[in-house]
Amino acid sequence: MFRSLPLLFAFSLILCGCSYQYDITIVGLLLDAETKSPRVGTTVELIRHKTTEVTTTSDLSGRWTIKFSVGDFMFSPDDDGQYWMDDSPSYSQMPDAKFPFRIRVTSDSNSHVFPLPPIPAPEGSNSVTASMGLAIPLHSKTDG
Repeated sequence: MFRSLPLLFAFSLILCGCSYQYDITIVGLLLDAETKSPRVGTTVELIRHKTTEVTTTSDLSGRWTIKFSVGDFMFSPDDDGQYWMDDSPSYSQMPDAKFPFRIRVTSDSNSHVFPLPPIPAPEGSNSVTASMGLAIPLHSKTDG
């Protein structure tokens, strides 16, 4: 009985498709593009595909924080062997990007959609923090 326990444990891991979970924190600063002053009380959302996963609001300094978790399957190595969240697109590639996560900023009925910053896989822990600064016009046409 006891000799088959390791085999049974390994089989159960394969069956349930277990993956390691990473906790991601994105800390941001939201400024008005023209005045460079903080955007206070602006809604910031983490969108996965077309679903809102997390919502927060910028504070008096224009700062905001979003926390979420992803499985290790979301990370792939680059040419140097460093693991990054899959398909982290550059800003110029955003309209054609296949990456499921976006940041949506909504204020005064205007909405702006941005890709996530490049997020490396955590080393030595299960969490990582990334930061991004966003400057949006006070009055503009609605995007995305």
